Amino acid sequence: MLLERVVLANGLTLLFEPTSQKSNAIDIAVRFGSAFEPKEKAGIAHFIEHMFFTGTPSRNRKQVFQEIEGVGGELNAFTLRQSTHYYSKLLGRHFFKAVNVLNDCFNSCLFSSNELELERKIILNEIRDSIDRPLRFVVDEFLADCLPQDIGRRIIGSMESVKVISREDLVEWFEKAYAAENTVIGITANEDPERLIEEFSILGGKRKERLAKKEFPKLKPELKRREIERKTEQAHLCLGFPVMTARDEQFYAFALVEALLGGGISSRLVQEIREKKGLSYMVQTLFEVESDYGFFLMYAAAKPSRVEEIERIALKEFEKIAKGDFTEKELQRAKNYVEGKAILAMENSENRARWLVNTELFGWKDFDEWIKRIKSVSVEEVRSTAEKYLDSSAYVFTVLKPKQAAYT
Repeated sequence: MLLERVVLANGLTLLFEPTSQKSNAIDIAVRFGSAFEPKEKAGIAHFIEHMFFTGTPSRNRKQVFQEIEGVGGELNAFTLRQSTHYYSKLLGRHFFKAVNVLNDCFNSCLFSSNELELERKIILNEIRDSIDRPLRFVVDEFLADCLPQDIGRRIIGSMESVKVISREDLVEWFEKAYAAENTVIGITANEDPERLIEEFSILGGKRKERLAKKEFPKLKPELKRREIERKTEQAHLCLGFPVMTARDEQFYAFALVEALLGGGISSRLVQEIREKKGLSYMVQTLFEVESDYGFFLMYAAAKPSRVEEIERIALKEFEKIAKGDFTEKELQRAKNYVEGKAILAMENSENRARWLVNTELFGWKDFDEWIKRIKSVSVEEVRSTAEKYLDSSAYVFTVLKPKQAAYT
């Protein structure tokens, strides 16, 4: 990966990778997510994301999307706990359409009152949808139990908080956070870097980043168990732990721990819970990190009467990894899995642009060096990392159970 990193005069960090692919991509990341919000305004980062594409003096909301979609491109966004991302992927010959649209929205979003009320309705429906989906609901509840309050709150906010967010609130936080020096852009394109520097020299205008510096508490593992009763057919459970951050050197070993436990049908948890015993149709793991937090969880959906058995199996498999009960051959398969998934993901220009951003946000290495580090992880590194983070006496266990099971 040939990477060029430039800090512009306005403070913007631009990372550029030339490509010969027909598809080019851009990812704009603002260092502002749900973890920075006051509790009473929970969901404001996500609300700003929704408003970003709703119109400028030169484009209404339909025209914003039409300009990109009209040439077969994609334009979208998502909010995380510590950053918000706006991205586009399109054919190289149309790349500067994306640059122009994103620059325009970043600099001149109108925050129209009519559009605001429309987006409020959409977000409230999104919240209802998240509550109706058992998997998403139980993961959100698990994170509230697993992570410190500011980080663990729902990214989309609550019905109560979203209803009271005003236009003044949105503009205030937008002006505080959406400044060039608080922004990182990753680009993979067949373009002249000097032209890109010129185009983005105007990003953010005269805005200056005014976010208060925030210290996030260290994650302390402790045993927490919670059951929630609702009308569902199955029990939905999450079992997991707070883990390291994206900047921690143990990240690489834990990526392999996760692959051993939940990397595909042949992984340990899927084999033991689903393939051998048929206890659950869906068994999966999730390992997520950003600059100041990380978590690992196992999710399964099953008959309520099988929840305790699944819990026992999962804890047993965690303990096995922590004791080094796996072979070099098994670890090599996990390395091949992580490497293969990563390389295949990088075939997508959108993912390549996001990788460039992550090297800046997380202090990650060049992609080739990242792969080398994964390959170099030893059996002992995996064992000791699992021992540190997969503590069977200090795990979080959140279960969504039927009020009245239709069957057991």
